[in-house]
Amino acid sequence: MTGYPYFNENNNDIEDEKTRLKIENVKQYVKKFSEDNNITVKGSSEISKQLNVIIKAFPEFLTEIEKAQHEGHAYTLDIHSLKVLQNVINNPKYEQLSKEDKTILKISALFHDLTKKEGQKDKIHPLESSFDVYHILDKLKMNENDKYKIYNIIKNHDWLERYNTSDNKDIKEKIIKDTAFDLRKGKLGEMEFILTESDMRSVSNNFFEGFKNAFDNGKSEIEKTIKNIKKTALCLPQTKIPKADEIKIDGVNTKKKVTKTKEGKYIENTYVYIKKGLDLSEYGFEQGLISDDINVLVHGIAEKENSLIFQNIGQLDSNAVLSSSYTNFGKGFHAFKNNGFILDIDCDDILAGYYENFISGEKKNVDLFKSRYLFGDKVSKHRNYISDVIKKGLNLSDEEYINLYEEIGNKSITQIEKSHPDAAKVLKQTIMNLPKGQSVYNEILVTRPKIQAVFNYKTNEIIPDYLLEYASENNLPVIIFCNK
Repeated sequence: MTGYPYFNENNNDIEDEKTRLKIENVKQYVKKFSEDNNITVKGSSEISKQLNVIIKAFPEFLTEIEKAQHEGHAYTLDIHSLKVLQNVINNPKYEQLSKEDKTILKISALFHDLTKKEGQKDKIHPLESSFDVYHILDKLKMNENDKYKIYNIIKNHDWLERYNTSDNKDIKEKIIKDTAFDLRKGKLGEMEFILTESDMRSVSNNFFEGFKNAFDNGKSEIEKTIKNIKKTALCLPQTKIPKADEIKIDGVNTKKKVTKTKEGKYIENTYVYIKKGLDLSEYGFEQGLISDDINVLVHGIAEKENSLIFQNIGQLDSNAVLSSSYTNFGKGFHAFKNNGFILDIDCDDILAGYYENFISGEKKNVDLFKSRYLFGDKVSKHRNYISDVIKKGLNLSDEEYINLYEEIGNKSITQIEKSHPDAAKVLKQTIMNLPKGQSVYNEILVTRPKIQAVFNYKTNEIIPDYLLEYASENNLPVIIFCNK
């Protein structure tokens, strides 16, 4: 449905005339279904009005209207979804959420069963619905973090059914761990439990009461596991790099440069030369940022093929884990390769980190990380190292660390210095000085990486054409770290 019925612009890319004509022919029916298809609820003009407001924004909801569910349900899918939404809002715990989380939960409730098949038990609809809704939300221009929260809530809304229908202890334990890992961000766990209860209360009268004990037991286990994940979460302040068109050009520290590739193509890039003591706020970076306080996660790129692979491992359902390095410019920029990408990683997606290499050469993925570093028989120093350093430096309990992490996660060191100066001091003294020497680099495992710049150092700006092209095509600057 995305882009319908207004998708003329996309048709310009279709060369086959017959295909274009077929699309134009279908367009009238799509418009009729999505725009000229008002819902009338007999005897309730207000509900009719509200439904049509929803449908105007999300015509996808029309696919739920009067869709029969399997025999265990007392209501059609549309009524069930609206009842779930109603029960979510009426749950006392809903009022304890922030305005943003309330919006996320309401959207999740309304579309949690979007792709559900008619008249049958559809065990894969949570995953399919989560994937579809994630992409449908592009039309709202919702930020990636909020979309990803909705994705994980919908994806896991059947956790209780999977947990309660298995008698295998190992399988139940894996369901708990996998669900907790997906719900580790912010208040996702609490939001999921509100949705689960509301969903079950909207199946039929007294349905939830029959499963309340299982719900309470599973909820308790997931909450405990989420807490254990959060008490070892990795807090690494990262500098946000502006988009190329947001950087002020002065011709000295920032420049526009045109490069001719080997194929004869001309590429224009924005270059930023990072030098000691430079006030970067003058060039479009955050206010108060001095170049010595640049802290970034980087991944070196040596071949074009590696670049192409890397650009795709941040996809929504990717299970890939990437090795990166954490470096501070004030201590002397270091990277494993002379060129590569500066990453933007959500703190919850920084999975493990140590002051030296510990997993290089292996095929890394989320399942390996969970089994070896997060849920293994022994507590892994590679998962706990950074959190332990901060706890020791600030004399914090696990509970206090979790609260601090919620307050300073995903903030730059400049922001942390303003709100939590003691924490900033510990971070500067220890965490930001992870590299031990010229040839030994720390290793930080991350997932779902996003690229915010191309970097270069030590090579007098000899940057591969494919990196310059990627930066130019994606409005990213080229950062030159001038250590000397």
